[in-house]
Amino acid sequence: SADARLTMNGSETLRRIGTAYLVVVGISRYANSQYNLNYSVADATAIGEQLRNHQEGLRRYHPVEVVPLLNEEATKANILLALKLLAGTEKNLPANSPAALRKLKSAQPEDAVIFYFSGHGTAQGDRFYLIPHDLGYSGPREKLDETELATVMSHSVSDVELEEALRPVDADQLLLIVDACNSGQVLQTEEERRGPMNTRGFAQLAYE
Repeated sequence: SADARLTMNGSETLRRIGTAYLVVVGISRYANSQYNLNYSVADATAIGEQLRNHQEGLRRYHPVEVVPLLNEEATKANILLALKLLAGTEKNLPANSPAALRKLKSAQPEDAVIFYFSGHGTAQGDRFYLIPHDLGYSGPREKLDETELATVMSHSVSDVELEEALRPVDADQLLLIVDACNSGQVLQTEEERRGPMNTRGFAQLAYE
């Protein structure tokens, strides 16, 4: 049959300016102080402010919500909870959740989501892991063995968990920034410059 064309214009009352959600994670103080870092919190705070200022200047999104998870608040549970709130797969906040997470809502097609992580990370096999504050190991760094390393991995956020948490996020723009390359060396990576994109799992996450 012949093609038919129908044009529909939605009401202007349906038009909505998107929100920019900036989740910035920085860990300078770990539960095991031997893994403390000098600049991660400062970096996360500075990135959050820079992104906020630029986005407010561009006026494409309003409001611009900066949601910091720093040091003790940057646990695996809180990091994944933030992403699940943006995905709409989690609706309720536990009573002990960081107050900043109350800014997060299920991302809409007009919104932007930026996730920034600064802290320890490590590549193990095909997987890459972001290591949160509650890393699950309290012993000396030099005595970390394979069994305890596996415990650290179970407490960390893997690329698989990131993919599962981010897949349902229905946003206009999605940006993931991981500043955790060389810091992974302290947890026994095979090559001192090995970072996220040298693992097939994280490269696959970027592709997805």
